[in-house]
Amino acid sequence: MDNLVANKQNYSKVGGYIQNEALNLSPTEVILKIYDFVILSLKKGDTQRAMRGITELIVSLNFDYEEFSMGMYKLYQYSRDQIIHGNTKEALVIIEGLRESWVKAFNL
Repeated sequence: MDNLVANKQNYSKVGGYIQNEALNLSPTEVILKIYDFVILSLKKGDTQRAMRGITELIVSLNFDYEEFSMGMYKLYQYSRDQIIHGNTKEALVIIEGLRESWVKAFNL
């Protein structure tokens, strides 16, 4: 029983650390984390989680910059379509390329 309590306390500490870290991320770092989430999900074959991550990327688009946002939207939607059709490798190549561009654009 003592082990259970100790493990619960350790999980609580880890959860608090992760939550604190997430709250201190800049918007550009949040997008980078979402890219990482999608990439990891695709590599693990978890298409549902990858789709949720891509949906978050779509939701994050700022359509005040319509031309750029529409281009990104089309890439994200194409990636979703590839996942739906079982072509996760194509989606992975696209998302990894976008992540790399994001890192270069923001010097992360």
